[in-house]
Amino acid sequence: GPLSPCALGVVPGLGFYTGGGRLGYVLGYYDRALAGVDDDVLVGLLHDCQWVDAVPLAPWDRRLRRLVSPAGLRVASGAVDRHG
Repeated sequence: GPLSPCALGVVPGLGFYTGGGRLGYVLGYYDRALAGVDDDVLVGLLHDCQWVDAVPLAPWDRRLRRLVSPAGLRVASGAVDRHG
C-alpha cells in the first residue's frame, strides 16, 4: 500500500549512475511503493563500488535526485526537477 508521509526515504539498489538511475532488485517493489513520495525526500544509499556507467531504465523507474556514498553526496546530473 501507499507509504505514510516521511521526512526521508532511503532507497537501496545494486548499482547507481550519476544521472540518478538505480538498478534495483528487478521486482519493481520500490518503484511502486515510492510512486506518491516527493522526490525531495528520496535518497539513494550506496557503497562507492556500486557506481556504474549506466543502468537500464523502464518508464516506471524512479530516478533519484540525491545519491549518498561514503565519498559524499552527489546530486544527480540530468535528474528531473519537478519543482522548477
